[in-house]
Amino acid sequence: MTLSHTRILAAVVAAALLLPALLSSTVAHADVQLDDEEIAALEALNETRVSMGLDPFTVSPILTEIAEWMADDQSQRNLLSHTDRLGRGLRDRNNAFGYSPNSAISENLAAGHASGEETMQQWMDSPGHYANNIAANVRTVGIARVVARPGSFYGWFWALEFGSVEDPGTVDLEDVKGGNEGPAGDPPIGSGTGTFVSGFPGSGVGLNVWNGGSVQVLADGVQQGGGSAVFVTISGQFIGYIVGAPSFVNATFDATFNGGVPDGTVVIVVV
Repeated sequence: MTLSHTRILAAVVAAALLLPALLSSTVAHADVQLDDEEIAALEALNETRVSMGLDPFTVSPILTEIAEWMADDQSQRNLLSHTDRLGRGLRDRNNAFGYSPNSAISENLAAGHASGEETMQQWMDSPGHYANNIAANVRTVGIARVVARPGSFYGWFWALEFGSVEDPGTVDLEDVKGGNEGPAGDPPIGSGTGTFVSGFPGSGVGLNVWNGGSVQVLADGVQQGGGSAVFVTISGQFIGYIVGAPSFVNATFDATFNGGVPDGTVVIVVV
């Protein structure tokens, strides 16, 4: 273990002594947040549905987390696939995120445009995706877009998740508008999926709350915020992700959160 890693662990041990008091003053869950283009896509979708006499979609927190996972998964692999990098299909993935196993579900994926309206038009022009858009057996959705990794010709990756069960926290699209910090892939300091509730300390160790997203998005956010590691407590034990460390060092963290790090997770960030 390097000297820098030793210092990281020493700082975390010190923070652990203060953890109970810090947790008592921390606000947990954030509301559903979408960026302007994600909202534009859903507005176009709901306009079509209403024009056909169908109910507009509401926005589900869990389906939004699943969409975030899938958009990021595609970006990491630079491909479109309904089977994610963990080998899960749609039902297994939804179950892993805690979405109702009795729900009707479907999924649209896309790559290319940054624009929500253009991406929705892609789906409308495709018979299979269009059928999902106007299905009467689903009532709520989650959507996310993630910028492609450097060197990709795709530009942006999108995921749109459909379900028939409105989980707790589901809101109308109108209630989502306002206070949006930008798409996943932006420096995640602010609010909404793929962000932290507050900024990082200038140095040392600080407590924060993660608003949901994949391990990679969390790690990218820690690095972009100037951090070197992030730790959480599971059953009274610390598990951590050290930025830039070999994969075996972060294996426990990756295995624990292979469905994504949930919204409201309290984290210790080392800067």
